[in-house]
Amino acid sequence: MLDLTVVRVGWRDVLDMAVVAAALYRMLLLIKGTRAVSVLYGLLLVILVYFASEELGLYTLNWLLTNFLGSIFLVIIILFQQDIRKALSEVGAGRFFRRKTMDGEYLNQLIAALDALAKSRTGALVVIQRKVPLGDVVERGVQLGARISKDLLVTIFYPNTPLHDGAVVIHGGVIVAAACILPLSAGLRYKTEPDYPQFS
Repeated sequence: MLDLTVVRVGWRDVLDMAVVAAALYRMLLLIKGTRAVSVLYGLLLVILVYFASEELGLYTLNWLLTNFLGSIFLVIIILFQQDIRKALSEVGAGRFFRRKTMDGEYLNQLIAALDALAKSRTGALVVIQRKVPLGDVVERGVQLGARISKDLLVTIFYPNTPLHDGAVVIHGGVIVAAACILPLSAGLRYKTEPDYPQFS
C-alpha cells in the first residue's frame, strides 16, 4: 500500500507540472480543428490495442506493435512535422503562450475590403472565429489558409465566382476557409405558408 505521507511535493514539482501542462495545452490548441487531431486519435487507438494485445496474449500483434511503438518519437516527428514547425516558429516569435488574435495590420485590411465591397454593393459574409471553434463550418467550405488582404477578400466575393457563395471564416489574421455554409439558428422558424386570420 502506498504511504502518501512519504510523498513530498515541492515548489519545483509544481512548477514543472505547470510548465508541462501549459505547453501541452498550447499544443492542443495548435492542432485543434486540423487533420493532426485524427492522427492523434489513431495513435491513441494503436496504444490501446498494444496494451489489449499484451493482456490477451496476442503475441504476434504485440510484437509488431512493440517494434512500431519503439520508434514512436520518430513517427510523431514525421506525422506532426508541420505542427511542430508551426509551434517552434511561434515560440521563436514569442507568440506561443499568447492568445491568437488579429493584429492591426490584418484588421485594417479587413476593414478596407469590407468598405470596398460596401461601395460596390457586393454582398459578403465574414465570420471571425474567437472562443467557439468552427471546425465543422470550415470542413464544409474550401480551405485556404491565406493571410488577410483586401485584394484577396474582394476577389473571393466577386460575383459569379466559385467562392462567392457562402461565408469566409477568419481566425487570427488568416482566412481559414471560403464558401462555407453557415448553420441556421435553432431559434429561427421559417414559415412556408402565410398566416391567415381564423374565423369561427
